[in-house]
Amino acid sequence: MVQKLPVYDSLKLSLDPEDETPFAFSLCGFTIEQAFTFRIPVSVSPKDVWTNCDQKTRNLIRTADQKLTVEQDTNLSNYIRMSLVDQPAANNSHDFSRMEKIFEACKQREQGCVMNAWDEAGKQVASIVLVWDDKNCYFWQSARDRTTPIPGANMLLIWKSIEYANKKGLTFDFDSFASVRSAKMIASFGQSPVARPQVMHSSVLYKWERAANATLLKIKSSAFQYCSKKKSI
Repeated sequence: MVQKLPVYDSLKLSLDPEDETPFAFSLCGFTIEQAFTFRIPVSVSPKDVWTNCDQKTRNLIRTADQKLTVEQDTNLSNYIRMSLVDQPAANNSHDFSRMEKIFEACKQREQGCVMNAWDEAGKQVASIVLVWDDKNCYFWQSARDRTTPIPGANMLLIWKSIEYANKKGLTFDFDSFASVRSAKMIASFGQSPVARPQVMHSSVLYKWERAANATLLKIKSSAFQYCSKKKSI
């Protein structure tokens, strides 16, 4: 597998928590680190998840469920539109072209969908993208309208996704988290974190470039501090 990888400067693979290949990757010179995700096994019913949810999370879901309508489709443009509302193009780092190719491959295999939340006026306020394999349903992408006065839209979509995964006989995987705030939000669903291995490897040139950039930043920072100190004197 390593020999068949395309030429790269930097590679990072997030593996399944139950994957048994990290040791083999380490023998091939790859670095193995540990990240975390949250999972809800298919053996855990939505009723049990609801019982273990934080009280505030349950209240947000109830409130949103009374004011929003959730619809499921396979139209990624609904998510893309919502993502651009969440983060305008100037600040949005998503590669939508690549994302569309990935989702199209999932859709062709009937292994992907989009969940959207609409308010009473017919305005879209939140969207998430789910993809799955034969065992796990992954919470892949999410976006919301931060100006909506209705709280809990994302929480409601996550809850509907948990129910959807369970009906399909799949484990629901939150697919890691991007920040401490996200981790706390996910943990409010009452699940314990699960370790997931990450396999990484970089070319020598890439490592040199990173080291040079880090050194340059330190020099700039030191120079700025020196100039500020001198100016204050």
